[in-house]
Amino acid sequence: MHALNVNWTAPFFANHNNKHYVMEDFEILTTLLSVLKWREKNGSIKLYTDTAGFDYFEKIGMLSLWDAGIDTDVLNHAPKNINPKSFWAAGKLMALAHENCPTCLIDLDFIVWEKIYFPDSPLVVIHRETLTPKVYPAKEHLITPDNYSFDESFSWSEPACNTAFVFFNQEALKDYYISEALRFMTDNPAEDSNISMVFAEQRLLAMCAKKLQFPISCFLPNPFESNNRLYTHVWGFKHQLKQHPAARTHFCIKCIDRINTDFPEQTNLLYKIPSLKQYLRQK
Repeated sequence: MHALNVNWTAPFFANHNNKHYVMEDFEILTTLLSVLKWREKNGSIKLYTDTAGFDYFEKIGMLSLWDAGIDTDVLNHAPKNINPKSFWAAGKLMALAHENCPTCLIDLDFIVWEKIYFPDSPLVVIHRETLTPKVYPAKEHLITPDNYSFDESFSWSEPACNTAFVFFNQEALKDYYISEALRFMTDNPAEDSNISMVFAEQRLLAMCAKKLQFPISCFLPNPFESNNRLYTHVWGFKHQLKQHPAARTHFCIKCIDRINTDFPEQTNLLYKIPSLKQYLRQK
């Protein structure tokens, strides 16, 4: 199965004073494992990034990971009227607009460990999410662009879709979802860090599918089941890794061990990435 990764660096520069793009060490390792495991078990994978992202991956020697190619044109021409600080995942939707179904969109911090079955379904997401008001507030609490109105046929009770890993198998749904998400994000003055983005990316997808009467399936119906060995999503663990050096070191060494075991041909690459050398010295 074909998949795509997206690394839009505009949100990084909107939130940092850095002149050059960088990734955390644990983000590099998760990306390595994610891409290598996908290629080993499930198919080809393409990267959408921009010039800053391309230059960074070239500098640390990772460009060859994406066997289906690298596109910088789409994100280099990202619309200027979408605020990357608020809509930090908008690049995923911009890239998805240039892909045909069937295709998978997989986050760089999400790992699929084994070969998986793709059901004959128009849309498969990793799991659904309950509409917790703190994350998914009521319609009247959302900030919208001037002269914007929500589709009156949208169902506001539909559980949201976690899109860290999502399989699109219906062109009409993909295109309608992207157009509605871009319509919401374009010229939107929202300055919140999460609410507007997760609405556009995750809640709106469920609402679009419901309106078009396309059923939604899940790869992992219960995301908290203890026997899950197929998927790892690092998202909720990132804050702890940033705040606790011991946890960070343990995590990075475990990732390095897994890469060395499963992909020994990539060991030389690890030694070429400066931020990983501290962990390699401990082995």
